[in-house]
Amino acid sequence: MIEPLSSMRTQPFRLGLARVGQALSRSFSPGGWLRRTIMQPAVRAIRATRVLLFPVRAWQLHRLNRRGGFVRVDALMFMKREHYLSRFLGVRQRMDNVLVHYQHELDNFDETYRKRVYHEDGLVLFEDRVGDVRVSMRLAASGEHRCEGEVTVFIELDGQDACYVSYSFVNGTCFGLPPGKMMFVTRSQLMPAVQLFRRCYPHSSPQYFCLAAIAGIAMANDIRTIAVVKAEAQVCYQAVHAETFRNSYCRFWGQFDARSVDHQAYLLDVPLSVRPLSSVLSKHRARAIERRKLWAAITQRAEAVMRSHRFERGRQTWAKGVLTAFECLATVGLVMELL
Repeated sequence: MIEPLSSMRTQPFRLGLARVGQALSRSFSPGGWLRRTIMQPAVRAIRATRVLLFPVRAWQLHRLNRRGGFVRVDALMFMKREHYLSRFLGVRQRMDNVLVHYQHELDNFDETYRKRVYHEDGLVLFEDRVGDVRVSMRLAASGEHRCEGEVTVFIELDGQDACYVSYSFVNGTCFGLPPGKMMFVTRSQLMPAVQLFRRCYPHSSPQYFCLAAIAGIAMANDIRTIAVVKAEAQVCYQAVHAETFRNSYCRFWGQFDARSVDHQAYLLDVPLSVRPLSSVLSKHRARAIERRKLWAAITQRAEAVMRSHRFERGRQTWAKGVLTAFECLATVGLVMELL
């Protein structure tokens, strides 16, 4: 059947409209250039203005960052991103928790610690050599991934990353618990070098090593219970990958007797609780013993390294008092100048 002449004339126009529509659709898609270069930065800038709702806390954050030198780029990332630490934290909780984290780091750890963690390639927590492969576990700032935890424990094998586990210090009130500092583990992610790790340490996975180091860090901070994120609360959670998230988080934490505290977190005891050896098949028992010895060595080493950089209680109180006195003098001087 021959198409009418009018239809033949309008076909190129329709085809052009369809192509324009496809181009606009790609531009506004999550990875499109228009959304990436214009819309996303604009939305983040608007989110950042929410910090003006809390002027006193904003000044406290500025003062903490000036004293501790924690963040040099994008200090308001915790406000700009869609989520911070958990998908269920409100704006006020974000502000409060970022203050809790940096205040704790400033009050408890020395300048060498802050320099290595926040400005260099990390604080070495544990090192090993397996054959020709050099294994290093370090604690470092999370950089552009701070919304998933301000600091990260990671394993490196010959310069290749195998696993990331991130955490922040938060207020226990986030989970309906009494006020007080807690460690909140918010990210566990395997990286490409995991296969090299498993060749070096058969029948093991790097996230166990990182969690053992987290336990040592908690003990160095005199913390005996840590909070760990549930799959549905993780900031990158997507319903289409729900099963993968549950394996990486809920089921992983469950191996250490995790107990639910609210809709976004479990609690783990430190030192970590592991199932009794009697529950392990006899043919795997020797292997389990060796794994647990290595985890314990990592925990002890990480605790020792962290304690070596922690202020003693008396020195901490004295130093805090001196800094407060200098700040008061600076404030008085500024008021006198204004008068």
